[in-house]
Amino acid sequence: MSSPENFDQTIKVNAPGSGTMVFNRYKLDRIIGRGGMGVVWLAMDTKLEREVALKFLPNLVGLDQAAVKELKTETRRGLDLSHPHIIRIYDFVDDDDSAAISMEFVEGQTLSDLRMTRDPVVFSAEELADILPGVCDALDYAHFQRKIVHRDLKPANIMVTKKDRVAKIADFGISRSISDTMSRLSMSQMGISGTLPYMSPQQAMGDRPSPADDIYSLGATIYELLSGKPPFFRGDIATQITSKIPARMEERREELEIKASDRIPKEWEEVIAACLHKDPSLRPPSAGKLLELLGLKGGTSAVTQAYSPTAKVAGASKAPRGRTPIYAAAAALVVLGAGAAMYLKPDSKPAIAEQGPKPAPQPVIAEEKTAVTAAPAPAKPETPVPAVAATPPPAPAVVPQTPTAAPASVSVVTAAPTSPAAMPTVVAAPSAAPAQTAGTPTVALPASSQTAAAPTVAAAPATPPNPGMIQPPVTEPPNGSWPFEMLFPTPPQATYSESGRRKLLYKVQGLLKEKQLYSSTQDGKEGKGTHNAIILFQAKNSLVPNGLLDGPTLTAMALMEEPDDLEWRSPPPAVGSGGFTRKKIVKEDPNFIQRAGKSIGRFFNRDDD
Repeated sequence: MSSPENFDQTIKVNAPGSGTMVFNRYKLDRIIGRGGMGVVWLAMDTKLEREVALKFLPNLVGLDQAAVKELKTETRRGLDLSHPHIIRIYDFVDDDDSAAISMEFVEGQTLSDLRMTRDPVVFSAEELADILPGVCDALDYAHFQRKIVHRDLKPANIMVTKKDRVAKIADFGISRSISDTMSRLSMSQMGISGTLPYMSPQQAMGDRPSPADDIYSLGATIYELLSGKPPFFRGDIATQITSKIPARMEERREELEIKASDRIPKEWEEVIAACLHKDPSLRPPSAGKLLELLGLKGGTSAVTQAYSPTAKVAGASKAPRGRTPIYAAAAALVVLGAGAAMYLKPDSKPAIAEQGPKPAPQPVIAEEKTAVTAAPAPAKPETPVPAVAATPPPAPAVVPQTPTAAPASVSVVTAAPTSPAAMPTVVAAPSAAPAQTAGTPTVALPASSQTAAAPTVAAAPATPPNPGMIQPPVTEPPNGSWPFEMLFPTPPQATYSESGRRKLLYKVQGLLKEKQLYSSTQDGKEGKGTHNAIILFQAKNSLVPNGLLDGPTLTAMALMEEPDDLEWRSPPPAVGSGGFTRKKIVKEDPNFIQRAGKSIGRFFNRDDD
């Protein structure tokens, strides 16, 4: 044995020498990694004759039987992870002297090491676009199919292979377990300082792990790779995680005096800010959705837009910056100006109020994209036109006007702009007008100030949301899968007969089998396998991964129009699919000896049949 390696002056790890045989199985070659939580050796597994990465654990962990049992449990869970972008875990081995975890050997470098070899020491968004799809796909697989949260995602735990530049996530659940064990046994915070900058507020406070923690950690990882440092990296990090909003990534580059040739896209700034939101419900619901918001895979369909939390997430990324009062004050000034203009011209009938020079364009945050139509003149209070706060309509109706040039002093009342380049002018409605929360407003073109009269702008009737296209939030079913009575939460399927819902579930299972997400029996019965397959389908299609067959999920499966069926019965299982069939007895033809025996029997008047 060689002399112990010292890590952080607190942990001693006895590092054996090259060529040593350990655990009666592994022959050590060379050290390929080291850190506060152990030393990693390249070793030869003499039983299976393959190279492995052997991660030795601190001796303090091996002295605690509860810690060893916990790590063995985490290792067994890690054995279930089989994904091309996840480093495989093979085994947990220990003896009287030490303990180690045997893992897949990957020849490459971590993103942390790769970043330090660059000049400047940051990646570009274009470079990360080649790495993130594999990482996000692996996280969705672990979260929704295997129910495992990494809990220690950071640049040092994402490797890029040397040969084909494939990203692989390392240490699913293991590093966090080792760190938690060391913290408990040493009665200190040893090990937390290294990963605290990537922890969500909930994880830092010891809440139950959830996929939202990994989304936060992935956001903090991307933040560091693009800006040069994690969101919080100095001072009281634990307090900052729960109370402070991190600087924009471009601002962090300027602070660190990093002269990068590229600019970080605005969409990336907003999405990463959403990942780092203090409230986990305002983060992207899955890694696949995060990838979509970054523009790295197919855009959201029209159906998804109706119930996707994208707008909520985008708005959340800027809400904490305290800009809302500025826009509120600007809106108030516009309202006062509009009211003054209306009272200065009591005899006029146009519904569009005149104003002074148009203010300079200002950026609009997602939460404030609200369009308000013009109010009627005070002369007709009996027919108030309600103010409309609506989402951008796909094709707004246009009221024709006299073809005259519009002066600069006339405002245009429009729906929310599709681009945040300019803030729409808001004309206030009288206080008596009730507010509406949905609908498609009619848009009026500006008329000349010399025009005697103009048609009144009328608001379209409010359109209530379709209850069948609302996804329930993510919750955990009590027994690992939803009971059949709760599986269809939205109309019209919620009112179907049991046989009709069973038929629909049967077709869902068939679709999931075709997509290789489900491998169990197709029988129209609920269970954990079906539940996990539904969640994985939802995650891959940017839906809320709740495991329920709601309207948006059935629409994505093209099964929304499937009618009720009062007479449907599950077909019998096919031969070889787990069912039992009676073996058919085939009567064979008699051979030559049997035929001869029968002839002799008939000759002596007796039957030998």
